[in-house]
Amino acid sequence: IHPPFLGTFPPEFAELLAAVKQIHSGRETEDVLRPLAVANFKKNIQALDSPGVAAIFGGAKNRPVVVAAAGPTLDDSMDFIKKIYPAACLIAVDTVAEGMAEQGLAPDFVVSVDPKPESAMHFQTGLLTRSVLVFTPISQPDVVRQFSGRRLLAVPKNHFFLQPAENLLARKGLLISGGSVSILAAALAAAMEPSHVILAGVDFRTAPGRVYSGLSSYHRRVDGGGRFSTPETIEQSFLDGELIDTPAGKSAPRLRHYAADFRFLVKHTPVPFYSLGPAPVEGVRSGVLPCGSATLMPRPVRVPPDEPPVTAEIFKALGLSS
Repeated sequence: IHPPFLGTFPPEFAELLAAVKQIHSGRETEDVLRPLAVANFKKNIQALDSPGVAAIFGGAKNRPVVVAAAGPTLDDSMDFIKKIYPAACLIAVDTVAEGMAEQGLAPDFVVSVDPKPESAMHFQTGLLTRSVLVFTPISQPDVVRQFSGRRLLAVPKNHFFLQPAENLLARKGLLISGGSVSILAAALAAAMEPSHVILAGVDFRTAPGRVYSGLSSYHRRVDGGGRFSTPETIEQSFLDGELIDTPAGKSAPRLRHYAADFRFLVKHTPVPFYSLGPAPVEGVRSGVLPCGSATLMPRPVRVPPDEPPVTAEIFKALGLSS
């Protein structure tokens, strides 16, 4: 698609323009990520004998599971999460995992799926030794290798790179995924068959100066000489090139794409979803349910031993040499 051509769309076609950009961006993303996916898969080979998330499917019956993502409404949800933490299972995306641990809420599971080297910035404090890392075959290898706690392998369904070997990897545990780490985290929560899933910081929307939670690695490192010098530079870095005007106000195609993926997950999941902030998509209810009769959450979570290593058949299915 010729970029200047996209600039000729009149304002009343903003929705169509966003859809075109989304399709184009998806194709570009696959082309860019494939070499990285191949390299990460090969570097993660030794870690692929980790037990799979299938080992914890059904493991949260009669208790809620909280999914803590990096949206700004997470900050407003902390008091409630602290209240139910003793009886609830807590799954956090990597962006806020250490921030949660610093608040005395060490996640039971930390989900990290980003294949890029920058994701290592989310693991700096050593506060997650009692947490379990949930990773995919193409997650950032340094994160997988250096994580000090235990690990579980998750396999994203219909992944552009892994799909040819999906049937060979399925025993590890297949999960619906998407462009945002919070989608796979929520899919894991639902697969644990809880009484309900509670979403915190799953926003898929923008707000001036509040793109991410203050507990995120980006904000926590603003004063530490990191990538960003102020909260404003975080917003500029991530969204300035994407924001478009729509009849409903400013939006970002990337966030709308994430919301569509999450909507698909909710539609195909029987477990009820509740949000501590505004409902991010249709099918998610605002408000929460109490923990009811849930017993104390057993911590740390037990993880089974490693499994046999991956076979040459998987390499062949992916078109790789072993």
